[in-house]
Amino acid sequence: MKAMRRIKALALFVAIIALGAVMFTMATPDTASAKPCCWVMVCTTQPPIVCWEECVPCPPLPPPPGP
Repeated sequence: MKAMRRIKALALFVAIIALGAVMFTMATPDTASAKPCCWVMVCTTQPPIVCWEECVPCPPLPPPPGP
């Protein structure tokens, strides 16, 4: 009887550890694939004039000069 109780406790412990591992892997973010961000100032055109910064994708760099 005690052996069955210990086996059940061990099975429950393993199940909890497995559930924790699954939750951890689901919560871990994938590799970042963000594009570079250029901060630009945006202002309203009518009073009251309010300005704030916004992140927009950076334009591509011009090609390097030829030889």
